[in-house]
Amino acid sequence: MSLVEIPHIKDYWSTNPVLYTPFASSLMKRDRFTSIFSMLHISNNSKYIRKGQPGHDSLFKIRSYVNFINTQMSKSYYPDQNITVDEGVCLFRGRVNFHVYMKNKPEKYGMKLYVASNPLTDVIFNTVHSVTLCYTE
Repeated sequence: MSLVEIPHIKDYWSTNPVLYTPFASSLMKRDRFTSIFSMLHISNNSKYIRKGQPGHDSLFKIRSYVNFINTQMSKSYYPDQNITVDEGVCLFRGRVNFHVYMKNKPEKYGMKLYVASNPLTDVIFNTVHSVTLCYTE
């Protein structure tokens, strides 16, 4: 959730000296945060197309956010003459049907991404998600 690694979200408001971080508790109460967090949506669920149906998007819940980030980067960053297109793994061990395992990568489990970046500054200015369906029979 932040730069400070704490096991659970509720621990950001802990008064335990080992876990205490004053920043979150100074902004808002824990119950208010959890209330807002539980109701926060960035997609319209009435437009969801079920898996297996034509037009299904595995990133439906965050598609508008991904598109927004890519659009903003294309408006604010102009790449140099040299760009690199490379694959990467976004570390993720949650339950999705498009996770990958790549034994030669430092982050072995996650979601595979293709990124366009500037090799000199390491600025990523566009990402494309590769949906790899993993079925077991």
